[in-house]
Amino acid sequence: MLPQIDKNIELLWPLFPVGMLVILIASLWLFTLILRLKSVIEGRVKYSDITLVNLDAMPKRVALLSRSHDNQYQQPLLFILLMLFIMQFQLQGVAWYLSSALFVTARYWHAFEHVRGNNLLRRTCAFIIASCTLWGMWCALFVTLLFQIDLTFLTLPSAFS
Repeated sequence: MLPQIDKNIELLWPLFPVGMLVILIASLWLFTLILRLKSVIEGRVKYSDITLVNLDAMPKRVALLSRSHDNQYQQPLLFILLMLFIMQFQLQGVAWYLSSALFVTARYWHAFEHVRGNNLLRRTCAFIIASCTLWGMWCALFVTLLFQIDLTFLTLPSAFS
């Protein structure tokens, strides 16, 4: 017999992928802060370049981290808003879980490629995967809410509910 899932976990599941994105954003912010401070202390960057966010005057690694951190305030915010709607309407199902996991994984991959790998082809692939997943989820939400389509075939088996 399969274990029963607590009702609170079922309702709050969107917080997990959102939490993973918050960890990514906080990590990028912390690494950016440390590298910026180190660059100023070592004299490689002027204080005015930091206050004016002059990325062209910063070392490549600092500029990459800064841009990657800034990039996390675009698609991830739309994803977080989507997760709030999913929580509000108590939507559940395998498709929501898997697409959320795919989006968050693609964002981590994109950030890694931006900061460490900087392979444009792989970074573009990660961006396209994240973008298509995000927009697909938004479309699914609108279709579900506007047309009251029953997506029970996308929910977990009855042993889990």
